[in-house]
Amino acid sequence: KATLRLDPDWEEMLRREEAGIFCVWAARVGKTLAGFISFHLMPHLNYRSTLFAMDAGHFLSPEFRDKGRLGFRMWRTVEPALWARGCRIVWAHDNARHSLMPFFLALDYEPRGTFFLKEL
Repeated sequence: KATLRLDPDWEEMLRREEAGIFCVWAARVGKTLAGFISFHLMPHLNYRSTLFAMDAGHFLSPEFRDKGRLGFRMWRTVEPALWARGCRIVWAHDNARHSLMPFFLALDYEPRGTFFLKEL
């Protein structure tokens, strides 16, 4: 079992956000933060002329899942905003504990392999 502990570098995230290479979209229901989607915006080293939006994490609070398609609407509204920033590829990730495959397929994303993690 992995022991990787969440330890956000908030200062670096803010620095990158100010530089335009990190962005976060938040979904609020009233004053409650219901969820977020975050991306690193950068060309891929193998595709230097194409700006990628690489999923840096997404979350939808359990109380808002399966209610009003909020998660679906979050992703649908983020796509035109990423396009406006020059992104041409969105690279999203699935969740190993609870598959998001049907969700991303419904959003017209194509499966492109699987990520693996090994702590050394």
